[in-house]
Amino acid sequence: LYSLPALEGFLAGVGLEAASMGGVGDLLGFTPHSAIEKWAKYKEDYHLRFAYTPKRVRDTLIWGVAVPIGLYFLMKNEQVKVEKQNGRDSKYL
Repeated sequence: LYSLPALEGFLAGVGLEAASMGGVGDLLGFTPHSAIEKWAKYKEDYHLRFAYTPKRVRDTLIWGVAVPIGLYFLMKNEQVKVEKQNGRDSKYL
């Protein structure tokens, strides 16, 4: 394990501060890493940078329309086949 002065010296050497930022870090006894915090903020604010591109439109149509409709028809056809095998009417499918 590292001693606290050694850790503070290392953090100062790489441009980070060992000072308290408040919040969860104080409660758990560690200092949040600024790069990780920056990445987390980037991930949290993704909705602000989101824009539809041709690839996203294609993916939305495939996964939001084609796949659900395809699954519906596959399940419906299987259900109709089973109903016919069992001698039941499937007029509502």
